[in-house]
Amino acid sequence: MKQKMVINVPMHNDKDRCKAKKIVGGISGVLSVTLKGEDLRQIEVIGVGVDAATITTKLRKKVGHAELVTVAPADDHKKPPVNEAKPDPDPVRHPDICGMPDYQMVPVYRNYQYYQDYPTCSIL
Repeated sequence: MKQKMVINVPMHNDKDRCKAKKIVGGISGVLSVTLKGEDLRQIEVIGVGVDAATITTKLRKKVGHAELVTVAPADDHKKPPVNEAKPDPDPVRHPDICGMPDYQMVPVYRNYQYYQDYPTCSIL
């Protein structure tokens, strides 16, 4: 079952926001990580089988004080209102923090090979 969690974390600059997104995005089961609020101090996490206490604990250890605001089931089936006007097609959006998209990043490990120019045997 999908859960939607909102966590309030005091982040003062883009470096802290990027660090918080990487920490939360690295937890298994997390499907989406977005920053909300007027000062981008709230992190909205959508995930399957994710414990809210573990996310909050990791954020407290790495970033600073973190406070769990809400935990609720995520609504996937939202119906548009019948008689209301359509929203603006191009809303003003916050710039993407540190170039990270709003989904979990998959780590890429590079394989480096080291070659020696000299033989390892000193007898020859």
